[in-house]
Amino acid sequence: MYSWTLLTRDVHSTPYLLGVTDDLAKAQWLTEPHLISGEAFICLIETVRAAFTVNGMDSCYVRPGPDWLGRLTTSGQVRWHSVSCPRGIEAAPVASPAPSAPAEPMISKIFLIT
Repeated sequence: MYSWTLLTRDVHSTPYLLGVTDDLAKAQWLTEPHLISGEAFICLIETVRAAFTVNGMDSCYVRPGPDWLGRLTTSGQVRWHSVSCPRGIEAAPVASPAPSAPAEPMISKIFLIT
């Protein structure tokens, strides 16, 4: 599965649009029009799998694999770059952390299942 998040240039605002889909090509296809139109500045697509948290058996997503960043080029096309997770967070849950855990970036906390 693939979780995608579109962000604007305003780093203090919430994500412009986000979702989860079962196909990388579909995630790219869904997000590219928003990058081309300028409504969003960058897109982050993360490989995720469904899981359960240990505390309370809540559902969450775990990031097991590579991520992709999509940006608009000067020629007006979207270019995708594969990026890897920083070492040590490959299996970190994407759901909200426990109250005693340090906060994670908002990108990793909010998802809309489509």
